[in-house]
Amino acid sequence: MERRDFLKSMGLGAAALALPGLGCASPNGGKNPNIIFVMADDLGYGDLGCYGQAVFRTPCLDQMAAEGMRFTDYYAGSTVCAPSRSCLLTGTHTGHTRIRGNISKVTGDRVPLLPEDLTVAELLKQAGYATGVIGKWGLGESGTTGIPNRKGFDYWYGYLNQRRAHNYYPDYLWRNEEKVILEGNVVEANVAIRQGKWKLVSYYNESHQFKIGKGERTGKWELYDLEADRTEMHNLAGKHPEKAAELQNLFEKWSKKVGVVPWETLEAINTKLQRKEQVF
Repeated sequence: MERRDFLKSMGLGAAALALPGLGCASPNGGKNPNIIFVMADDLGYGDLGCYGQAVFRTPCLDQMAAEGMRFTDYYAGSTVCAPSRSCLLTGTHTGHTRIRGNISKVTGDRVPLLPEDLTVAELLKQAGYATGVIGKWGLGESGTTGIPNRKGFDYWYGYLNQRRAHNYYPDYLWRNEEKVILEGNVVEANVAIRQGKWKLVSYYNESHQFKIGKGERTGKWELYDLEADRTEMHNLAGKHPEKAAELQNLFEKWSKKVGVVPWETLEAINTKLQRKEQVF
């Protein structure tokens, strides 16, 4: 069976699974089940209550498992972000899927899905579904053929660039093809600050291991031009020392204003979790 035929049979087969009282109207007048798929980075099999984890509660996901389907066998398509999602959406393994790494080893840029790369979302739309995706994408930058709205999704909100998803407080997100500016969000996870096209990153030792301290910023600073260097490969701090100093000053002011979590506190929280003690 050809891949396209396999994907089509699987997608339409999933759409044909009728669950009482669930779903949207299908073209034939019946009801299709709602499909909610949650894909998370670094979430292990034993991290949720519905799989037996008892250290902390995950009630919403446990409820979804109780009211829906709970799978016990699952394999990620790849060891890293973008190819895993490419495999999931196209139904192909990393030998065949369009995106086989987070960035191209040839160009150093991100590879988008192309129009001929059929996704499960496109198949579900053929079955009468309204489709949406929220969160991290990584399968096509703005203006490319790989953005969610061109790959079968009616609604999209989140990070197109998966590297930007490392930051809980981004300066912008995407709603469909509109860039949504989030005023006031300029600092990334206590270790970087952005201003326009510039990004200043603080590293605490030569191995580039981030460590949230008590406000000290004595480590190495690196400056990147995100318009010319989206993958942050070329440190320009030596070439533009005035801009690096300006952003470092802004970073210091932000740190004093909001405070940072001392590393010792994070260690204490981790110890309490391991001992199944109350954290807060």
